[in-house]
Amino acid sequence: MLMIKKTFLWITYVILATLTLMMIALAIIRFAVFPNINHYKNYIAASMTEKIGLKTTVGNITTGWDGLSPKVLMRQINIYDKENKPALHLEKVNGTLSWLSIPMMHPHLSHIEVKNPKITIHRKANGRIYVAGIPVTAEGNHDFANWILSQAGIRIKNAVITWQDDLRQAPTLLLDKVNFNLRNSAWRKIFGQHFFSLMMLPSTGKNSPITINGHFFGRDVSKIETWNGELNFNTNEIDLTAWKAWLDYPIDLQSGVGKTKVSLTFSGKKINKLKADVSLNNLSVRSSTSNALLNAKLLSGLLTWEEVQGTTTITGQNIKLHAKNNFHINNGEGFVSRSIKNNEPWIDASLKLDTFNLNYLSQLQKVIKLPTQFSQPLKALNPQGKLNNINISFQGNPGNLSHYSIKSGFNSLRMNPYMNMPGFNNISGEIEANEDSGTLQLSSSNASLDIKDVLRWPIPLTTLNGKVSWHKNKDKLKIIANGITLANEHINGTLNASYDMNGIKGGYLDLNGQFENGDVKFAPFYYPLTIGKKTINWLDRSIISGKANNVKLTVKGSLDDFPYVDNTNKPDPLLGLFKVTARIDDAVLEYGSRWPRIEALGLNMLFEGGSMVLNADKGTISGNSIIKAKAVIPKLNTYDAGAQVLNINGVIEGPIAKGVAFINTSPVQEVTFGFTDSLKATGTGKLNINLNLPLNNITASTFKGEYTINNGVMSANERIGLPEITNINGKLNFDELGINAETINVAILGGPATFNLQTADDQTININASGSATGKGIQQFTSNAITEAMSGNTSWTADIAIKRPAMNFNLQSSLKGLAINLPAPLGKTSGQEANFTAIRKQTVEKEDRFDISYSDIASAIIFRHRKNGDLVFSRGDIG
Repeated sequence: MLMIKKTFLWITYVILATLTLMMIALAIIRFAVFPNINHYKNYIAASMTEKIGLKTTVGNITTGWDGLSPKVLMRQINIYDKENKPALHLEKVNGTLSWLSIPMMHPHLSHIEVKNPKITIHRKANGRIYVAGIPVTAEGNHDFANWILSQAGIRIKNAVITWQDDLRQAPTLLLDKVNFNLRNSAWRKIFGQHFFSLMMLPSTGKNSPITINGHFFGRDVSKIETWNGELNFNTNEIDLTAWKAWLDYPIDLQSGVGKTKVSLTFSGKKINKLKADVSLNNLSVRSSTSNALLNAKLLSGLLTWEEVQGTTTITGQNIKLHAKNNFHINNGEGFVSRSIKNNEPWIDASLKLDTFNLNYLSQLQKVIKLPTQFSQPLKALNPQGKLNNINISFQGNPGNLSHYSIKSGFNSLRMNPYMNMPGFNNISGEIEANEDSGTLQLSSSNASLDIKDVLRWPIPLTTLNGKVSWHKNKDKLKIIANGITLANEHINGTLNASYDMNGIKGGYLDLNGQFENGDVKFAPFYYPLTIGKKTINWLDRSIISGKANNVKLTVKGSLDDFPYVDNTNKPDPLLGLFKVTARIDDAVLEYGSRWPRIEALGLNMLFEGGSMVLNADKGTISGNSIIKAKAVIPKLNTYDAGAQVLNINGVIEGPIAKGVAFINTSPVQEVTFGFTDSLKATGTGKLNINLNLPLNNITASTFKGEYTINNGVMSANERIGLPEITNINGKLNFDELGINAETINVAILGGPATFNLQTADDQTININASGSATGKGIQQFTSNAITEAMSGNTSWTADIAIKRPAMNFNLQSSLKGLAINLPAPLGKTSGQEANFTAIRKQTVEKEDRFDISYSDIASAIIFRHRKNGDLVFSRGDIG
């Protein structure tokens, strides 16, 4: 208790002593100092000169009171720099003395107010900065600057600041109407914290004031490298290019006007973090790598630059960009961070956008240089279309990124084929991928797919849906396509595949597809280029129309081994499997330019290994029904075009008239030398034919056939002197060299006959015939007084030679067995012999000659010439 009383007593003594000192000081100031203060102005000026180290002059000093605090007003204060030039002019300085000056033992002002000062800030060529001649570096005496900094409050009104920059050799910058306020509250001064605000009107750029405020920690001007704090910059309208003479921008800015709010933190002489909330119009930035310009009508958002422990990060939030050519970003955010990792450059970046039009990607690449691993594929792919809900990030060495990820939707996407990737157009869906794996979900309509170097043309797709995924294991990439459904006016179906890019023989492909409702006229879109150019040309010309169903496609094996055949071109299951099967109906096939087309064709198609097989089970050709037919191209993938040959074996059946029509519309007609051109026949026939068509030269085709006639009837042809032939039975063989037949049995002139036919080396068709004729049969062929007198029957022989344009024959008979009931010497009994000869000679197409002899009784020579398409009698001799 006694101790407490003693302590309280000592505190009372201290307070009383302090009050006594203050009263004494107040008395001295009031009665000794204030009345004579102006007499000490030169002394005060000299003291300031000594403190500052620069010449200082004072105009006059007056005193007053601010409540209980003494107040001093100093006018016309001038501070000169070392060159004795005015560096600071203070027209009026108001100061209120703080009573803390007594315990602190030095003058301390609770308030300083400076009106209408003119201040020069000068940066010399060596980089040193002087304010009113007072250095702000570690050099010189900083007592005065530190004393100013320690005051409770400083206010500068309506100042004019001149900035001279010898280092940049920039023009003089004038800052007018400068208002500055420095506040040092008592308790914050303990930590060395100072608050300030500044407003000024620059002489450059827009006529809009700039406001700056903030705070900093620091006590000694000579140790400014230890200072740290925060600064906020705000302007309602600023022309950024107008400040290029005094500021270094991190980008090559060409133009830009707008509003800015900038805040920064610093430590020592270095900026640690900078945030800029900007809204700029007519922005133009030049790329440092390509000199290309990025022009934008509007750029707004919050941009942040920060450097921490060697890592520099630039962040953007709420970014809006309206560039020229209608390129817009309505809501974007992202960051780019650069550092050194493992002694190598390292980049970490992220980007989020609501939408992005890929049509402008090529323009952006001129301004923003991407890593080579991205720029080269992008240039080749030339992507077009719109992305939405985009989220992209990547990390690693700028030249070899170790991590990336992308997630985005896309609409109307278009890309060129690239490496083993197909090209496409108007594709929509979503993608999510990183350096190890990814998925692609497709949901598209009215699209197209371009599988370069596999198919000739892009495939139009009315719909395309499904999922494609991939994953990477070390240097191996596996792509999986599940349930890909596609449809168009050509065909529709599903596709499943996996492609293992293992670096072995082009990678391993396992593909299965099944399709329906195919229209064969669009088949040229789907012929793989590997079957050879000549095969494709033949398929283009030959398959006219038809419907394809149950189409199955299988490819399984390494791509370098495709189409998986051995050295004899037979499928090798050890290498892999390539197989396409389909059922085709109602097809129209033109298998050779000079052969009649096949219609209403039904067949089973097979592509397997390196060959094509078509097995037909129905169809018509020139009105004949196809019983069966098989077309084979044994070597599709040969590089020798001459080795690509189509072999056709077929059996057709139908009326003989249709068989004749087939002959007359095919190359077989050439080996008949027109014999069948006007031939009229009935009955049925069956044709076995084999065609061999070199696909590089269809005109060099070879063929071989056998035509079987059953109970045929061949109408009479007076033009060539051919009577009606009935009951024709036999086989006619032919090839590209000619026709031949053995023992064709017929009925002619009322009796049976046998024909043998052979083509000579000079392409003459020789026919040897023999048989018997009856009187009635002869009368049916030609009716006149002589034939009407005939009865009975006789044998005959004939030799016929056909070589276009001529047909010659020699008919002979003894007429034994044939009675001619005419007066002598023409008449004869059936038992008498009378040699009869009829010879037709033709050397030109337009006329012929008949030589007829009847024993030694009569002879005749008859000449005919062509008139109105027929050979008619012109002259003759009878003896």
